[in-house]
Amino acid sequence: MKIFIGNLGNEIASSDLFQLFSKFGKVMWADIARDRNNNPRGFGYVYMHTATAGDSAIAALNKKKFMQQYLSVSEALCNEKIIGKTIFYQ
Repeated sequence: MKIFIGNLGNEIASSDLFQLFSKFGKVMWADIARDRNNNPRGFGYVYMHTATAGDSAIAALNKKKFMQQYLSVSEALCNEKIIGKTIFYQ
């Protein structure tokens, strides 16, 4: 399950998101969106191994304070196909 995390502070790194979401299940990857100058854009994504883990993380972390910011956490809206173990984004 791909999860959108909004309202991130500039000091938050991908590893911080990975560690935070790992409490709820296996995290496949975590990433902070950056602009062309490599500045954080204030949002990121985490991909959880199962939908159950993702739902638990969303329920626990949405509107919760993390590193001085109140997070906005929801299921990411995207077009993706999973074929075998490969994820294709359209």
